[in-house]
Amino acid sequence: MKKITDRSEQFIENLIKLKALKDLGRLAELRRGLSEATRHQAWSTVQFIGGRLDSIVDVTIAGLFAIHPEHCGGLNLGATWRKLRKEQLGSFPSEDRNRGSFEHRFNRLLACSTKEELCEKLRSFITVAKSKGVPIDYFALYQDVQYWEGGKSKIFWAQKYWENSPKKESKDHLQPNETTSEEALCRT
Repeated sequence: MKKITDRSEQFIENLIKLKALKDLGRLAELRRGLSEATRHQAWSTVQFIGGRLDSIVDVTIAGLFAIHPEHCGGLNLGATWRKLRKEQLGSFPSEDRNRGSFEHRFNRLLACSTKEELCEKLRSFITVAKSKGVPIDYFALYQDVQYWEGGKSKIFWAQKYWENSPKKESKDHLQPNETTSEEALCRT
């Protein structure tokens, strides 16, 4: 078993344990943390799982996890959104006219200048991922949101969303029994 040294990793591990306990009451409390009006109702559970009450990132990530508690490492949110877009619309050509809503939503995230602003917009992304059964890498999401204002997370998401290398594109043409390394990680 991996030794967890980072507080954020421990926080996500505790969310995963909470899901395993099937404590629906606590998960409901965490979802309340996504609304400023009811955020205080999430605080006892945020504290219970080792989060900081004064951290919008802790409260938001906990609430997002409570909406869609399917965690799988390997993809940042840019890559996840790209995957969702491809599943919804098929190919990823640059001249695709139907990409508008996906691009617009993604660009709204990239336009966020603060992590507080970003936290307000993430819920709709997680809801779409849940509706399509696509897991989220909550370890990566936590780190990306925490350090959003440095700009590196934004750039990394954009690179993964608009990535157009032939090697990566070849994943779209796998044979029925083939899996990518990212998919294999999610099954374990």
